[in-house]
Amino acid sequence: MEKEYFYLTGTTRVGPLSLDELKRASITSATYVWNHTLPEWTAARMLPELAGMFAAPPPPPPASAFPPAPGYSTGGGRAYSAGGYYEAQSNGIGIAGFVIALVAVFLSWIPVLGWILWLLGLILSCAGLLKNPKGLAIAGFVISLIDLVVLICVMAGIAALITALIAAVPGMAGAFL
Repeated sequence: MEKEYFYLTGTTRVGPLSLDELKRASITSATYVWNHTLPEWTAARMLPELAGMFAAPPPPPPASAFPPAPGYSTGGGRAYSAGGYYEAQSNGIGIAGFVIALVAVFLSWIPVLGWILWLLGLILSCAGLLKNPKGLAIAGFVISLIDLVVLICVMAGIAALITALIAAVPGMAGAFL
């Protein structure tokens, strides 16, 4: 008499099936199988007559067999994109212009220092616009323009303060003229 097999799909018991029918069924190595010679339900991969159906998969290929993901930096200034390796570019002048322009915004209330930093940030940002990548150079240029507005307001405030002081102190107007 041929063995009759049963297997579980979810909570449903399927069977009885012959060995050939069981092999044609859509079972996996983790599917629980039972027949009258087994004391309990057993994973299909554990049965010698089914073991050949679930051969171990081959080991994964070495990491060197695959190129890095797009945009992945390999260090040393080289990066990978879908088109292959390319030299990563840097714009040191643009970065310096951005940083100095940003510092100038916070120090623009100090008359001479703020003006010097603003001018230096503007010059370096403009020079950085001639190189790629331009991102931080553009940001430095825009920040320099914003800082110019702040500097004009500071200068107008200083001029208004001096005018108010001159008007408040009698006889001082002649000292400045």
